[in-house]
Amino acid sequence: MTIPLTLREFNELAEPILNEVFFAGYDRALGQGMSVLPLYGQRNPGNKGTAYAQSMGGVGTYGIREEGGPVKKDYMEQLFKTTFTMVEYNKVVPLDKILIEDQQYFQISDIVDSLGLMAAKTRRKDGASVFNRAFNSSYLGADGVVLCSAAHPLDKEGDNTQANAGALALTYANVVSTAQAMQLFKDARNEPAVVIPDTLVVPVALSEAAGQVGKAMLKPGSADNDLNLMNGLNIIVDPYMDASDVNNWFLVDSLLASRQLLWWDREMPNFGIDMPTQTDKNYYVGGTMRYDFGWMDWRWVYGHAVA
Repeated sequence: MTIPLTLREFNELAEPILNEVFFAGYDRALGQGMSVLPLYGQRNPGNKGTAYAQSMGGVGTYGIREEGGPVKKDYMEQLFKTTFTMVEYNKVVPLDKILIEDQQYFQISDIVDSLGLMAAKTRRKDGASVFNRAFNSSYLGADGVVLCSAAHPLDKEGDNTQANAGALALTYANVVSTAQAMQLFKDARNEPAVVIPDTLVVPVALSEAAGQVGKAMLKPGSADNDLNLMNGLNIIVDPYMDASDVNNWFLVDSLLASRQLLWWDREMPNFGIDMPTQTDKNYYVGGTMRYDFGWMDWRWVYGHAVA
């Protein structure tokens, strides 16, 4: 026999119990399937609402010091500064007190579970938006161009540029050529940037093609038992990638991404409940979080906008 909770007992017990329900939904949605979120480098802005990230030009190669001679001094040029402004996200849903009086605990649990689930989905959608906007001129980086561009400036003067954008369909040969192009990226000193692409990021529509490229032991489409040079490529099939173009795909250096593709959490997701008042008999449950995200340097990715 289930003993119903009084409103007073519900008030005392509700928050810790529903907090667990909220984060059960949050964790389930965050871990369901594949997501680009693990590519982000996590940053902590401390108690500030705005954070900055500065790309640097690097130093040149080492020189030989002659015996008795001075050390070889060098200086790193400051290039492009990216500003991250923490934005608050929230969602509040009313719970009529009749739900508690009538012991509609499953319905209450479903509401709170959905709040947690949507908090995670909001973060996943935002994470994928960097890729969905990679060719969109409304979203420029600190260097003045889109993430995947034919003309990224190598330095502040902009005399020399590099491309990390193409329009090739997802095939084995095109992945190989894209990987080779990434390995030829130069830094601001015109030295090899040492980019090692290891991850293929695609929408659901390209999941089969991505699997054939990155998981087959032998070269796809070949009858000669040639080895697949891309075998072992990590593949991320993110359903939120379908928001822009289902044919677009991206090759990524995940190590560089963790340094240049940044996520700043000012306030981690949290759950709260407001009790009824004399003028409003509803309970209110909700979640809130505060963050910003984006990219500082572009060399971690090469994207193809396929018609």
